Amino acid sequence: MHKWTTTDKNAFIAIGKLVPFLSVKLRQANTVMLLRRLKETANVRKLSYWYEKRNPQWSDGDLVTTMAAAEILGYKSVSLVYQAVKNGTLLSLSISRSGSRMVKRIPEGLCVELANLRGAGKRFVSPPEFVDAQHAIYEAVAGMNSLGVNGTCVTNRTGIFTPAG
Repeated sequence: MHKWTTTDKNAFIAIGKLVPFLSVKLRQANTVMLLRRLKETANVRKLSYWYEKRNPQWSDGDLVTTMAAAEILGYKSVSLVYQAVKNGTLLSLSISRSGSRMVKRIPEGLCVELANLRGAGKRFVSPPEFVDAQHAIYEAVAGMNSLGVNGTCVTNRTGIFTPAG
């Protein structure tokens, strides 16, 4: 039996090559691969990524101006809306600083959803879908930690191990 400690990036590469030969730890290997894929997905931590996945036709929906978006989000300045668009926090139809602030370009639903998530004065928010994916991986790991090899109970040098409940 061998033990190796590494980061999930290096483990992902190694596991990718080892998967065809794994039988006992296959479930654990697949969980590590799932975690890495989640982390590698671009902008997965941003609400705009999930909003666009849920609403692929968002540009046909209700749109608001940058001034209205700033008001919904509680921003003191419209420049914060431009910054949010630039860093991917908000979606927008071709927005530029030189353009009119009265043109509706930003999805109202995304602004409202972001404002609701930030409601308790939180500066940083995590999209519910991202949190759910993290919890699913956590539950998978917790389930594996409560079982031994092939579903047998976990044992250590002093006998049967009972996981803390």
